[in-house]
Amino acid sequence: MSEEIEDSTDEEEEEEEETEVSTDEEEEIVVRTDEEKEKMYKAMLDGADTITSVLNADNPFYNDQTNAEKQKRILRSASYLEFGKTFNDWGSEDFSVIDAAIDTAKAYTP
Repeated sequence: MSEEIEDSTDEEEEEEEETEVSTDEEEEIVVRTDEEKEKMYKAMLDGADTITSVLNADNPFYNDQTNAEKQKRILRSASYLEFGKTFNDWGSEDFSVIDAAIDTAKAYTP
């Protein structure tokens, strides 16, 4: 009986290996609903606002952090914004605020 269990485990491992797909040069096609796009766009605008808020000395948000910590925070937000822009299914959304926030984050030096 233990041989049967070992055999079935070996077969499962072989099946798993056969179903692995290499994505080195393949693009994953993602279909998003209008609602999903709207939510992500809103989140991206919030991310742009976060960058602005972190760097605004008159705003108490994040002012208890060092400049290096602020830089880390805004670069993380900028990275998310850049990722969001990689989707090719955006309609007529205006990315000027998002682009400006990315540029601001990248230009910030502590």
